[in-house]
Amino acid sequence: MTHSATGPANQARILAQSGQFGAARAAYSEALRQSPGDADLLIEAGYLEVELEQIPNAIKLMSRAVQIRPDDPDFHFNLAEVYRLAGNGTGARKHFLQVIQFNPGDGEAHHALAELAVAAGDIDEANDHIETANRLVPNNPEILNMMGIVYEKQRDAKKAEESFSNAIRIQPNFIDALCNLGGLMIDMDRISDARRYYERADAVEPLSGKQLHNLYSTYHQLNLGEQALEIAQRLTLTSGNNSDALVLRANAHEMMGNFDAAERDLRASLLQNVYNVNAYANLGTMHKLTAKDIQMLEKIADDPKLDAENNINLWFTLYRAYQTDKNYEKAFDALKRANDLKAEKYPMERADITREMSNDLKTFDKSFFTAHEGHGFNKPGAIFVVGMPRSGTTLTERVLAAHPKIFGAGERREVPNIVDTIDNYPHSVRELSKDWAKQTGRKLHRALFSLTENEKFVVDKLPGNYSHIGLISMILPNAKFIYCKRDPMDNCLSCYEQNFSEGLRFTFNLETLAETYRQHERLMAHWAENCPIPIHTVRYEDLVSDPEPTTRAMLDYIGVEWDDRCLNPEDVDSTIVTASIWQARQPINTGSVGRWKRYETQLQPLLAMLQGSQA
Repeated sequence: MTHSATGPANQARILAQSGQFGAARAAYSEALRQSPGDADLLIEAGYLEVELEQIPNAIKLMSRAVQIRPDDPDFHFNLAEVYRLAGNGTGARKHFLQVIQFNPGDGEAHHALAELAVAAGDIDEANDHIETANRLVPNNPEILNMMGIVYEKQRDAKKAEESFSNAIRIQPNFIDALCNLGGLMIDMDRISDARRYYERADAVEPLSGKQLHNLYSTYHQLNLGEQALEIAQRLTLTSGNNSDALVLRANAHEMMGNFDAAERDLRASLLQNVYNVNAYANLGTMHKLTAKDIQMLEKIADDPKLDAENNINLWFTLYRAYQTDKNYEKAFDALKRANDLKAEKYPMERADITREMSNDLKTFDKSFFTAHEGHGFNKPGAIFVVGMPRSGTTLTERVLAAHPKIFGAGERREVPNIVDTIDNYPHSVRELSKDWAKQTGRKLHRALFSLTENEKFVVDKLPGNYSHIGLISMILPNAKFIYCKRDPMDNCLSCYEQNFSEGLRFTFNLETLAETYRQHERLMAHWAENCPIPIHTVRYEDLVSDPEPTTRAMLDYIGVEWDDRCLNPEDVDSTIVTASIWQARQPINTGSVGRWKRYETQLQPLLAMLQGSQA
């Protein structure tokens, strides 16, 4: 249908183009009164309603247009998009499906259907549509980004990374893809890579909300206190001093040893939200809980307002509070309550622990080390401080980091990341080539030394690397291993009293904790007998009771001269991210030796299990 140049339809267009939407709306109404069956005019009027944010009106107008021209894929596409604006996924899906029925080659419609399927949780349908969209419209960054999202939902990290990377290659400043890739890297424990992508996104456009929080998380995990504090400042500003943001800023202050500033932020956080258990937990870690705080924690314990994780955290916090007050019976009851809740949520079988250790023993036998002699990257300088969690690895690293030639890198994730790239680990390690060992060792060495410019040695103190000593010695044959050994009862209690993440679920139950300790001793004995690299053992009790000879022996093993500063690790000017964040700022002391005896009655089952391992 044609319209007069001076008619209401043309006037409506002119008015809309000049931003006179109210007048344009009246003109469209008059035009549609004169031509109620004009489908194109209905679509135009619908677009104007979208501009006016009157989405229900837009749907009515565009639905009339579709009824008039039901075989027009463009009309279905327009209506589908408006349904998406309305949050009506069902309506949007119906009309996008109509689009591809009339035009199977419409890649944008397949892309939209993939997005809707992801939102609905139908990942198989999403995969079909996004792969079709990519075939129809190759090298489209938006489509590639959605492919990455779909692959990530399917737990195919390799394909997800490839898709996000391709989107960024085509459009380097694509913020969504950069942030999605950063989030994937966090999930894969590739924190340095995550930091790089979030920083790139932040440089394009300042991040906010969850993405800014993720950037903070990378700095926190990488021990970058100043950067973490800077991002925490931004989070508090953009959130209006939100209670959770204040806790994050307090965490950054704690990393840098600014405990007074941390306490101020935590108190401010609680003024806004008395249910913020993380604030109480941090105060407990710093031994700053008051009687009033404890009363409030007791009041809100098991409150339906708290989710499971916060309730667990609350009971751990009460444990610390009762322990500080020397109410040991009440303290252990709270500690058991916390761990029972965690064990229920994250169960673990003893058999899994034994099987995992047995696989290491079978793979990394003497014949393995003989067959792989001469493999790997030969450059020295990497030191791995290993042992059970809470065995003194943090103190040992701090003692070493006080030496001017040694850099303390904290708990690095490079070795576990390497393990994750090896299919059927550890069985398949025997099949890895000499070239692979050299290249992987070089990358690991480079990653560790990327953190420092001057020191000759770098310490990775991830305790669980004790289970990867065989692999590390294969790829870095000139590495050093320092094994931290602590009284089994003190060590296990110290694990049991930490609110560790799901990855350390063996700590949530005394039986699995004892079994893990037994198996760790078994594996360390195996390494001592078979590993070609000598392993230096440091006993925690010796280090805290008579630090100088123990420290001298460590430095002799590493091959550096004595330095008096190693006797004052609390003076080391670096950030700390560890369960020992408070203790690591204190002078060397024997306060934690024999602490298990406070709970001697309650821990009798643990003692029996550990003594059984020595029988």
